[in-house]
Parts: sequence; C-alpha cells; structure tokens
Amino acid sequence: MASSSALVSVHRHTLYHSVREGVTFTLNEAFEKDVNYTLFRTEDWAAWLIFTVVFTALIIFDNVLLHGDPKSLTMARAVAYTFFWVFCAVAFCGWVYLHFGEQQAFMWMSGYMLEWM
Repeated sequence: MASSSALVSVHRHTLYHSVREGVTFTLNEAFEKDVNYTLFRTEDWAAWLIFTVVFTALIIFDNVLLHGDPKSLTMARAVAYTFFWVFCAVAFCGWVYLHFGEQQAFMWMSGYMLEWM
C-alpha cells in the first residue's frame, strides 16, 4: 500500500511539472516578438484613424438614431438593420480593396464571413 501511495505522489509531482512547463512554454511563445507581424505599423496610421472615426460614428448612429425610441423591434426593422450593417461591411471591404489590394480585401471579407458562421 505504501508503494502505491508513493507512485501517486510521483505522478502528481510529474503532472505538476509537466503542466507548469507547458504553461511556461505557452506564455513565452505568446509574448515573444514576431518580427514578421506588427499590428500597429506607422504607415497604417491613416487606416486606423479612419476606422476609428467611422466605427465611432456608426456606433453613435446605431445607439442614438436607430435605437433612440423604445419601440419594439419588428422583423422588418431587424432585417433592415441587418442589411444596413452588411452594407457598411461591404463598403469597408471596398475601401480595403482600393487602398490595400485584392488579397487584403479577400482576407478581411473572409474574416467577416467567419464571424457570421
């Protein structure tokens, strides 16, 4: 019986160190600098500024004008709101296409479509 208890103790010790090493490895990989990718590049400041302004304006528009009155949401209004937001997404994708090219627009629209799935 004592040897069984010792084995459980060894397994717990091994499991603890295995999990600890795995977490340490994951954290090191997650926070390691990737030289091939930078989220906020200096040359993209205009795109981020335009995105922020348009996003803020659309959120204010949605919360103040579209949902300013406390009416119940009908099916027709819900469909109209959905088409409006999809139109905004397609328009933004068109802007991405004009400024960054076909591949970037495809990547953006692919991500948008995955959000809907």
